[in-house]
Amino acid sequence: MERGEVEGICESLDSIRIRRPDWIPTKKVSILFQGGAEPNPELAGVPFVLELARAAEQRQAIEFLYAGQGIGRPFVAPPDLPPDRLKMLRDAFNATMRDANFVVEAKNSKLDLEPEDGEHLAALIKKIYATPKPIVDRVTSLIK
Repeated sequence: MERGEVEGICESLDSIRIRRPDWIPTKKVSILFQGGAEPNPELAGVPFVLELARAAEQRQAIEFLYAGQGIGRPFVAPPDLPPDRLKMLRDAFNATMRDANFVVEAKNSKLDLEPEDGEHLAALIKKIYATPKPIVDRVTSLIK
Protein backbone atom coordinates (compact mmCIF):
# COMPACT_ATOMS: atom_id res chain seq x y z
CA MET A 1 0.00 0.00 0.00
CA GLU A 2 2.76 2.43 0.89
CA ARG A 3 4.39 1.99 -2.53
CA GLY A 4 1.07 2.32 -4.35
CA GLU A 5 1.12 -1.27 -5.58
CA VAL A 6 -2.25 -2.05 -4.02
CA GLU A 7 -5.02 0.10 -2.64
CA GLY A 8 -6.06 -2.15 0.20
CA ILE A 9 -5.12 -5.14 2.31
CA CYS A 10 -6.82 -7.62 4.57
CA GLU A 11 -4.81 -8.03 7.74
CA SER A 12 -5.32 -8.69 11.42
CA LEU A 13 -5.55 -5.74 13.77
CA ASP A 14 -2.69 -7.19 15.84
CA SER A 15 -0.49 -7.43 12.77
CA ILE A 16 -1.15 -3.82 11.78
CA ARG A 17 -0.45 -2.61 15.30
CA ILE A 18 2.86 -4.47 15.44
CA ARG A 19 4.11 -3.82 11.89
CA ARG A 20 2.69 -0.34 11.32
CA PRO A 21 1.78 1.14 14.73
CA ASP A 22 1.18 4.61 13.26
CA TRP A 23 -1.37 3.62 10.63
CA ILE A 24 -4.51 3.58 12.78
CA PRO A 25 -3.82 6.50 15.18
CA THR A 26 -2.75 8.78 12.30
CA LYS A 27 -5.66 7.61 10.13
CA LYS A 28 -3.27 6.58 7.36
CA VAL A 29 -5.70 3.72 6.73
CA SER A 30 -9.44 3.39 7.02
CA ILE A 31 -10.91 0.15 8.28
CA LEU A 32 -13.77 -0.69 5.92
CA PHE A 33 -15.25 -3.58 7.89
CA GLN A 34 -14.19 -6.06 10.49
CA GLY A 35 -14.20 -9.79 9.98
CA GLY A 36 -13.87 -12.45 12.61
CA ALA A 37 -15.94 -14.60 14.87
CA GLU A 38 -17.15 -11.64 16.95
CA PRO A 39 -16.96 -7.86 16.63
CA ASN A 40 -13.98 -6.16 18.25
CA PRO A 41 -15.15 -3.58 20.82
CA GLU A 42 -12.15 -1.40 19.91
CA LEU A 43 -13.62 -1.01 16.43
CA ALA A 44 -16.97 0.45 17.46
CA GLY A 45 -18.57 2.11 14.47
CA VAL A 46 -16.79 -0.14 11.97
CA PRO A 47 -19.31 -2.51 10.34
CA PHE A 48 -19.01 -6.15 11.39
CA VAL A 49 -19.09 -8.66 8.55
CA LEU A 50 -22.17 -10.49 9.89
CA GLU A 51 -24.11 -7.22 9.77
CA LEU A 52 -23.60 -7.28 6.00
CA ALA A 53 -25.34 -10.65 5.53
CA ARG A 54 -28.72 -10.30 3.83
CA ALA A 55 -30.00 -13.84 4.32
CA ALA A 56 -29.72 -16.66 6.85
CA GLU A 57 -27.62 -18.75 4.44
CA GLN A 58 -25.16 -15.88 4.00
CA ARG A 59 -24.94 -15.53 7.76
CA GLN A 60 -24.24 -19.26 8.16
CA ALA A 61 -21.57 -19.10 5.47
CA ILE A 62 -19.86 -16.13 7.10
CA GLU A 63 -20.03 -17.76 10.54
CA PHE A 64 -18.51 -20.94 9.11
CA LEU A 65 -15.79 -19.01 7.26
CA TYR A 66 -14.69 -17.11 10.37
CA ALA A 67 -15.30 -19.86 12.94
CA GLY A 68 -11.62 -20.74 13.08
CA GLN A 69 -10.80 -17.27 14.33
CA GLY A 70 -13.05 -17.88 17.31
CA ILE A 71 -11.03 -20.98 18.06
CA GLY A 72 -7.61 -19.42 17.62
CA ARG A 73 -4.89 -21.76 18.82
CA PRO A 74 -6.63 -24.25 21.08
CA PHE A 75 -5.00 -26.57 23.53
CA VAL A 76 -6.58 -29.97 22.98
CA ALA A 77 -6.70 -33.28 24.81
CA PRO A 78 -7.99 -36.75 23.92
CA PRO A 79 -11.79 -37.09 23.85
CA ASP A 80 -11.72 -39.84 26.49
CA LEU A 81 -9.83 -37.74 29.05
CA PRO A 82 -11.35 -38.29 32.50
CA PRO A 83 -13.55 -35.33 33.52
CA ASP A 84 -11.46 -34.56 36.62
CA ARG A 85 -8.29 -34.26 34.52
CA LEU A 86 -10.08 -32.13 31.94
CA LYS A 87 -11.24 -29.81 34.72
CA MET A 88 -7.71 -29.65 36.15
CA LEU A 89 -6.24 -28.68 32.76
CA ARG A 90 -8.92 -26.07 32.10
CA ASP A 91 -8.51 -24.57 35.58
CA ALA A 92 -4.72 -24.37 35.14
CA PHE A 93 -5.09 -22.70 31.74
CA ASN A 94 -7.61 -20.19 33.09
CA ALA A 95 -5.34 -19.41 36.05
CA THR A 96 -2.43 -18.77 33.68
CA MET A 97 -4.55 -16.39 31.60
CA ARG A 98 -5.32 -14.40 34.78
CA ASP A 99 -1.74 -14.46 36.14
CA ALA A 100 -0.57 -10.84 36.48
CA ASN A 101 3.01 -11.56 35.36
CA PHE A 102 1.82 -13.50 32.33
CA VAL A 103 -0.58 -10.71 31.36
CA VAL A 104 2.19 -8.09 31.67
CA GLU A 105 4.57 -10.17 29.54
CA ALA A 106 1.91 -10.59 26.86
CA LYS A 107 1.18 -6.86 26.88
CA ASN A 108 4.89 -6.02 26.64
CA SER A 109 5.07 -8.32 23.62
CA LYS A 110 2.12 -6.41 22.12
CA LEU A 111 -0.04 -9.52 22.19
CA ASP A 112 -3.75 -9.33 22.86
CA LEU A 113 -4.94 -12.00 25.25
CA GLU A 114 -8.42 -13.15 24.41
CA PRO A 115 -8.66 -16.53 26.11
CA GLU A 116 -11.80 -18.61 25.67
CA ASP A 117 -12.95 -21.19 28.15
CA GLY A 118 -13.07 -24.83 27.12
CA GLU A 119 -16.85 -25.12 27.31
CA HIS A 120 -17.29 -22.22 24.89
CA LEU A 121 -14.77 -23.71 22.44
CA ALA A 122 -16.42 -27.14 22.62
CA ALA A 123 -19.79 -25.53 21.79
CA LEU A 124 -18.24 -23.62 18.89
CA ILE A 125 -16.68 -26.77 17.45
CA LYS A 126 -20.02 -28.56 17.75
CA LYS A 127 -21.67 -25.68 15.85
CA ILE A 128 -19.02 -25.87 13.11
CA TYR A 129 -19.66 -29.58 12.62
CA ALA A 130 -23.41 -28.90 12.46
CA THR A 131 -23.02 -26.52 9.50
CA PRO A 132 -25.13 -27.85 6.62
CA LYS A 133 -23.10 -29.49 3.83
CA PRO A 134 -24.34 -27.07 1.11
CA ILE A 135 -22.99 -24.15 3.16
CA VAL A 136 -19.65 -25.92 3.70
CA ASP A 137 -19.44 -26.73 -0.01
CA ARG A 138 -20.23 -23.13 -1.00
CA VAL A 139 -17.61 -21.63 1.32
CA THR A 140 -15.06 -24.23 0.24
CA SER A 141 -15.63 -23.39 -3.42
CA LEU A 142 -15.20 -19.67 -2.73
CA ILE A 143 -11.88 -19.99 -0.93
CA LYS A 144 -10.20 -22.45 -3.31
